[in-house]
Amino acid sequence: MHEYIFITVLLVLSITIPIVLGGNNTSTKTTLAYANITKNVAIGLSTNLNNDGVNFGSIDSGSSNNNAEHNSDGTESNSTYWLTISNTTNTYIDICTKDTTFSSGAEAIPNVNFTWNSTTVLGSNAPSLDGYAYQTSYDTTNLLADNSNNGTIYLRFWLDVPVGQTSGSYTNIIYWLGQENSSVCES
Repeated sequence: MHEYIFITVLLVLSITIPIVLGGNNTSTKTTLAYANITKNVAIGLSTNLNNDGVNFGSIDSGSSNNNAEHNSDGTESNSTYWLTISNTTNTYIDICTKDTTFSSGAEAIPNVNFTWNSTTVLGSNAPSLDGYAYQTSYDTTNLLADNSNNGTIYLRFWLDVPVGQTSGSYTNIIYWLGQENSSVCES
């Protein structure tokens, strides 16, 4: 009899395939991310400006440097007229001002007689009487704020009434414009 021996041979085939990822076996890609942050400009008025306006009360014809009623009624005779540049303002701004003619019917007080001044430093003598005459177009020379994005601007107002000015209730409108400082104040 013959004896048989069976031998099982297992063959393993190994194949290597090169994969090229880059010069140093890495790959990096980039892209840009974009976001446009909108500009926000916000100014606010003190309670006296917002509720009462600038009131000179009853004054005489021919009188000069008449103080507005809230020019010195705060602590230590400080003005309680102010504007604030809100902390939500996220760009540097200028604040300009203008007014309409101070009038009563057909009668008018010349704008040169209605003056204002401002400061960011609170004190009994600030802002001083050396004010700027209001204009009916925005004053781009005498700014309330120049290149600012926060803070408080304290204001004072004065009115000179010419001799012989006709009696009456005179009114006007004061405008404040907060605008990015790269622009000239205009509306």
